[in-house]
Amino acid sequence: MRSNMRCEEAVEALVDARDAQPRSAQLLAHLAQCPACRTLEQRALGLAHLLSLDVPAEVPASFDARFFARLADEKGHARRRRVWRLSWALVPVAAGLAFALVQATRLEQTPANETAQTAVLPPDDVDLAVDLELAENLDVVQKLDEVEDFDLLNEVDDQDLQRIIDEVRR
Repeated sequence: MRSNMRCEEAVEALVDARDAQPRSAQLLAHLAQCPACRTLEQRALGLAHLLSLDVPAEVPASFDARFFARLADEKGHARRRRVWRLSWALVPVAAGLAFALVQATRLEQTPANETAQTAVLPPDDVDLAVDLELAENLDVVQKLDEVEDFDLLNEVDDQDLQRIIDEVRR
């Protein structure tokens, strides 16, 4: 007899048959043809037999003492691991606070009336920068204090602006 039952259906039928229901002819035909399902059936029957024995397990008398000692030991290890992780998590925070403290100390040591100084380039460096085209508008930058006041620039007409540009280029 050829079975049209698939393995998935056979497994479901085996689970249902476990409850002492009679096996269908279709399931029996599938088991006769399918070695994988036959192996599964034999394993399920062996497991059912073991579970039916219902033999209570013997617990050693010292089990409770060993269990609770190990539990306390694990709790101590877990607590130490949490403290260790927390301490490593605080390292970046401490570094940030130390950096902020150093910066605040440096700001307090800077005199309030100290003015910013502009950098003065030696002539050789200016020539090098011009040669490398790093400072296309170096003349404007050197005379920046003259052109910083935007209100004055608004009052300058085209002729004055051309005269200023010509002076800067010289």
